[in-house]
Amino acid sequence: MKRILLDSCVLIDYFKTEAKGFEFFRFLSQCNEPLAIDVLIEEECHDYYTSSAQHFISIINATEEENAYAEEHQYDSGLSFYDMLFWKVATERNFDFCCTNDKLLKTKCIQSGLEVHGGLYLLYLLAQQKVLTKPHAKRIADALQQTNPAFINSNVMAQFINLINTLN
Repeated sequence: MKRILLDSCVLIDYFKTEAKGFEFFRFLSQCNEPLAIDVLIEEECHDYYTSSAQHFISIINATEEENAYAEEHQYDSGLSFYDMLFWKVATERNFDFCCTNDKLLKTKCIQSGLEVHGGLYLLYLLAQQKVLTKPHAKRIADALQQTNPAFINSNVMAQFINLINTLN
């Protein structure tokens, strides 16, 4: 089972896309290799965590020590409090990889030796396991880009298309 730490902003993108009729969360239950997706939720993101995702995604809480570290070091690297907290949790717990669309957070994770992917990578995993067809994954990716064009730009989409086209 792959254990994934998901940035709450990625979760929000998928929720907004689901609201437009592009289902995502129900496909998680169809994986041959189950995915354990944990999300560290920012306070203002709780509204997006609905019953449709509760069966597939777990909310995790930061420890007092992790919160204190993030509070103390958030300005050291230009990361927000939440992004520093995400990084701290990612470095201290046993995740297979992290998912975020934030470039600065990705860079910090990579510098720390963490495996990190963008939010579209979840679609790649579903297509890899043949839960989604490649065209279906591309349609959801297009909807995600429309939801968040600042972070899922044409370069991110091109990388995703190249990755998904490697699948048989």
